[in-house]
Amino acid sequence: KMEDVIFAGTSGKAPLGRAEVELTIDNADGALPIEYSEVSIRRTLFRSGGSEYAINGQTCRLLDVQELLAD
Repeated sequence: KMEDVIFAGTSGKAPLGRAEVELTIDNADGALPIEYSEVSIRRTLFRSGGSEYAINGQTCRLLDVQELLAD
């Protein structure tokens, strides 16, 4: 399950409610159809199972990320 990537806690530390990953892509060559030389894609996964996505800090949908990366 995706919730397994969220820190479950230890005897000395409380569990967390989310996990986050961010990928930064060098787009200096214009390979991605976006007007930035560097593109950051972030996903935040919540223990409840929900997710949030962002491109360059702007909240977006998973479909937006998929369309950006589609060939």
